[in-house]
Amino acid sequence: MKEEEEDDEPKGRTYEGFDDEDKQYAKQMSNAAYDHFTKKLQTLKAGKSTAEETQDLLSHPEAYSLNPEYQQLVTDYDKASQEKAHWRKQLVAIRNGENWRSVEGYDKNGKIVHGRDEYQPTAESEIDVQAALTEAQAMSKSFSQRAQSIQHNHATNYKDSVQMLETEQRKQFKWLEDKEMGKKTIDIPNFGKTSINKMRKTFTDVLPKVFANHPMAELATNLWINNQIMAKQQLELTEKVKKQTRNKKDMLRGEPTSKSSKADDDEMFTMDDLMSEFIS
Repeated sequence: MKEEEEDDEPKGRTYEGFDDEDKQYAKQMSNAAYDHFTKKLQTLKAGKSTAEETQDLLSHPEAYSLNPEYQQLVTDYDKASQEKAHWRKQLVAIRNGENWRSVEGYDKNGKIVHGRDEYQPTAESEIDVQAALTEAQAMSKSFSQRAQSIQHNHATNYKDSVQMLETEQRKQFKWLEDKEMGKKTIDIPNFGKTSINKMRKTFTDVLPKVFANHPMAELATNLWINNQIMAKQQLELTEKVKKQTRNKKDMLRGEPTSKSSKADDDEMFTMDDLMSEFIS
């Protein structure tokens, strides 16, 4: 029975890329359907590979199209273009002695809605329509230029933004500049003895792959490490406050001595002192 099924299969098919579940359906496809979905599968795999390689959608050359400002400019350009075409047509009608219409607005799909009323062609209306056409032409050109600027400058702006983010992080987080600091053993609540490098790996390992190389992932990692260090220092601060409180209670029970005063002086501290080793 197995040999008969294999004999019935069209020649030249490898079913490469299909998993076991999909393979049973692929065997039932016509040649045209099999070729179509094989190409689709290859496209999806290529897209997945690219996404995993870049792991940052905004770095894509066409990512500017996702920019809300760009999307709004495209919408505005489309409306201005519709108005430009409308007013040009109305101007021709007026010069031909025909009635003309104004603009009422736009429908939910962004299509221009013409006014219901018709107006007589006059010299004054010709001037008004000419002015409306000139304004629509200017607006259309402005929206087009601004949209093109976003498109052309996307790569540069993105690169500059990433560079600025990296520069600011180096200023704030000392372990990015001092590699030895990343290896230093520190005692962190809920982690025990560890290092910044190990904490970094702990955080990045739980990130979805699609975000692993995103510039903001580095910031998120450093902020998380910073929070763990702050938690440690907050714990130390709490312990020192408790110790100071105990010392003061002891002092109230007896006469202060030079030794106790010295000890009290040594216990003076600030949060800035605690954070300075790791954070600028």
